[in-house]
Amino acid sequence: MMYGKQEVANAFSNVEAVCDKAKDLLDKKEYSEAVALLKEEIKKVKKFKVYGYEEYYAFDEMFQFEIFVNFISGINAKSNKKKKHVKMATNVIWRAEPITDLYYYCGYALVELGEFEQALNTLRMGLEWNPCSMDLRFERINIFRNQGDIENLHREAKEAYKYVFRPQHLTRIYRDRGYGFIEEEKWDAAIASYFLSLAFAVDDDDIERANGELGYIEETAGKEIEEPSEEEILQIAREYKIPIGIDERLLSFAQRRWEQSMQNNDEDGVKYYQEIVEAFSDEA
Repeated sequence: MMYGKQEVANAFSNVEAVCDKAKDLLDKKEYSEAVALLKEEIKKVKKFKVYGYEEYYAFDEMFQFEIFVNFISGINAKSNKKKKHVKMATNVIWRAEPITDLYYYCGYALVELGEFEQALNTLRMGLEWNPCSMDLRFERINIFRNQGDIENLHREAKEAYKYVFRPQHLTRIYRDRGYGFIEEEKWDAAIASYFLSLAFAVDDDDIERANGELGYIEETAGKEIEEPSEEEILQIAREYKIPIGIDERLLSFAQRRWEQSMQNNDEDGVKYYQEIVEAFSDEA
């Protein structure tokens, strides 16, 4: 069914206001009311996800859009095999409204109501608007963690890693993997994960959390922890398939974009991509 441009615009016009109201309801612990409000808005925007030859997405920042276009959608794929999976003649349109917040807040409220499967499904639907959303992916990891579902915790953390290019997100993934390894009593993998988390930590909270978990391992496993050498971490990382640093494809792509921005005298682009690249220039 085709809709007029104004009708499409109207469908997204209340997203921010609904998110603000939902946050207020969540602060008041009125979870059922928040879910009802958010589900109604989700129903409205979902109807307009695809408009003619356009498909709407809601990225948090530019490099997420770049990752989607160049590594996920297949739009810029060079091989015919990859191009077969591209939606024909579909244009990716980045909407500015905080659409994924609708799904995040709804998922959070559903968790508070004990509706874990609904929450996971809601968050999954939110990823259709932004596969790179760390908020949605970390909330899914939290649910698996709280359910004691370590297999899916590891699976979700590995999936989230594919889209990570900020150190604060990478350090969080290492902590989540570390928690999973603790539950499995794989102490060497847990210790290596937390030291990797410390290596990429960007603030005191990240450092405190990682050190706290290392202290927990000392108490639980009854062993004094010494910082492993770089060679030991590399060996453990290989054994447990723990990646070190961000995906090399993303880092190389950001490097190319940085160089292109310099060639084009794009000061904003230079600053943006330089920040991404230099965050991982001295990897552990």
